[in-house]
Amino acid sequence: MLRTVPYVFIDRPEDADLAAHQPNIDGLTAAVTAFDDKLTVLPIHIRELVDLDPHTFTRRFHPYAVFGAGSFTEWFQYGADPAWRAVVDPYLALLRGLHTPMLAVCGSHQLLAAAVQGFSAIAHMNDGGDPIRISEELASAPCPPVPRPARGRGGHLPDRAHPAAAHDGLASGFANEPLWASLHHKDMVVETSHAHLLFTHDDTRAPRTTAGELAQKRCAVQGLRYTGRPMWSTQFHPEIGCFAEGTSDDGGFGRRFLVAFLHAARRHHA
Repeated sequence: MLRTVPYVFIDRPEDADLAAHQPNIDGLTAAVTAFDDKLTVLPIHIRELVDLDPHTFTRRFHPYAVFGAGSFTEWFQYGADPAWRAVVDPYLALLRGLHTPMLAVCGSHQLLAAAVQGFSAIAHMNDGGDPIRISEELASAPCPPVPRPARGRGGHLPDRAHPAAAHDGLASGFANEPLWASLHHKDMVVETSHAHLLFTHDDTRAPRTTAGELAQKRCAVQGLRYTGRPMWSTQFHPEIGCFAEGTSDDGGFGRRFLVAFLHAARRHHA
């Protein structure tokens, strides 16, 4: 049986197409091939999953592990665009019932938190005060209260493992090293009551980025493991090694992290 690693992307078609994800898909494919060349990375848009429950999803795609991609679509579109909400809601339900090993990154990291804890679990960064919860943004759509100007983080920034990482099957191999992670985002997870914090920012080291405002410390939740399920999420992008704001790469951390995730998936299947 052909086993797949679905790459699930979560953009409205008018915001981004598959071509925008190709560098990320290439990075994931390289890591998957290094782990097991019999596995196939399979790009899937969430509109293909609208009618699927977890059992049907597993039967149709034979997933060895699932990779949740970053997103180009703003969260307020969930409140402003009913057609998009009708696509996202079934995926949220699928995430809540899925027990296949999963790694969700960036936008999918945030969406997984929303699936488990609601949209109050994620927020816009805001240099002028407290983060603005996405639940507030959705209540105000189509005119969300986003910060002006919107702020984010980009480039290669220093992260470190949280003490809980030493006891996690994926993260333990990175518990004692300084990490450089590729990031590009302006929203973040702010509630972690249903998960274990594995990675956070490291403010003892200077970032590797040429964009000063993108280097500010705004996001402490860099990696999570969800309680009782083989599901991890990261704000950073292990599948890609560089962004325009970066001045250096991640030193191979991303590739090693993806392979560690696939080994964790192997242990789950065993």
